[in-house]
Amino acid sequence: MLRPIWKHLKAHRACSDEQSEELVATKGLLFSPNVHYDWKEPKPDKYATRNCYPIQSDETIKTIRETLDRLILSTNLSQAENKVGIVYDEIMLKHRNMAEP
Repeated sequence: MLRPIWKHLKAHRACSDEQSEELVATKGLLFSPNVHYDWKEPKPDKYATRNCYPIQSDETIKTIRETLDRLILSTNLSQAENKVGIVYDEIMLKHRNMAEP
């Protein structure tokens, strides 16, 4: 379904040195970005995905709950302005993280 737009996800074009020299000769200047990640910490082999959320104070939790309660009481969702569809796909349920058992 997304295959036609995958090309939009490309960040940079890749070409060999010979291709880039040819492009510069035929079309003028060729912009070739230099992507550099300056990272000081060692890169982990696995990234934590469980129990890694920030801990909120009791006061923050209370404020959030009060705000949500106010929204629930003041919002009528019995007839939504815009209808939303929920799609269920059996095949998507088969996706698994290969790093987990």
